[in-house]
Amino acid sequence: SAHLRRVLPRSSSSFMRGLLGGLQPLDLNFNRSILSVYDGSASGASLAYQFGLGGVGGFRRIGSELATSVGLVTQFSINQALNLPLGATLATRYQRINTRNWTRRLIDTHEIVDGTQTVFPDVSLRWSGQPRGLQWLISSLGANARMFETRQVNGTQPFFGEVLNDRGVMRVRSYPLNGSVVFAGQRPLSATLGYSMSKRLDDRPGLTSNGDNADFSIDVSKPWRLPADWNPRSDLR
Repeated sequence: SAHLRRVLPRSSSSFMRGLLGGLQPLDLNFNRSILSVYDGSASGASLAYQFGLGGVGGFRRIGSELATSVGLVTQFSINQALNLPLGATLATRYQRINTRNWTRRLIDTHEIVDGTQTVFPDVSLRWSGQPRGLQWLISSLGANARMFETRQVNGTQPFFGEVLNDRGVMRVRSYPLNGSVVFAGQRPLSATLGYSMSKRLDDRPGLTSNGDNADFSIDVSKPWRLPADWNPRSDLR
């Protein structure tokens, strides 16, 4: 019998092993929270309500009394990172937050407002290290570049069957950059330089707007030694 086998070049297999070895564990997060508020309630809260047991309906009403306001928040996120050569890390993230708020408008009626916020795409590249040959001068260097987009949708459900469309959409794309340096020494000087640019689009009934925003920042710090007869607990920063 004959067997065929395809052998990858050694350079390709080494690259794949290094790539897979740099993958960090996938991080999944899911959170759900409910908050309700009663104003001047004459009814006592049940044990299920006090211990947070039951569905949304158990928080919207105690006996025959409606809550003044109720908020339901559901959050889901996925994070993944890949370690690259030379001390760099590539990270991606997806996040989605759904909200629903009930607000009492009449004695027995709640107005409902829904909202959804999605952060995607969200990609960042981080690097940290120490330059060779300059250890006497620089202790560490760091840089971070990121690009992410936030999309938010809000709207109110029709009240008493009325025709209503107040659905608004807001989209913001941001590009933050920053770099840092820590100089060598027992009480080193450190500096951080940051720049961020964002583009915003807001679209809702009767209003459409867009704009750009840019921020620039510099932060310089250094610890200072205080006289020993002051009995300081730490340096002055």
